[in-house]
Amino acid sequence: MSGLEGLYQEIILDHAKRRNGEGELPDATSQHHELNPSCGDELTMRIRLDPARERIEDLAWEGDGCSISMASASVLVESVRDMPVA
Repeated sequence: MSGLEGLYQEIILDHAKRRNGEGELPDATSQHHELNPSCGDELTMRIRLDPARERIEDLAWEGDGCSISMASASVLVESVRDMPVA
């Protein structure tokens, strides 16, 4: 396994165990639900924007699926929280 593959695996395993943003977001501005019929992964993503609707204040998700799917949601939350919308 190359160093890059090992790093990728480490990130996926870390986020699969320590899931950032997993849970409810009761004051969400919007939400979106997806189901992958080919594998059964299911995810609902919720987002809260600032009052001016210019920045992502918070992001949360709930779902069930493979480690890669759940880790991807966790990485997304970590990556886009507090970013500008456009």
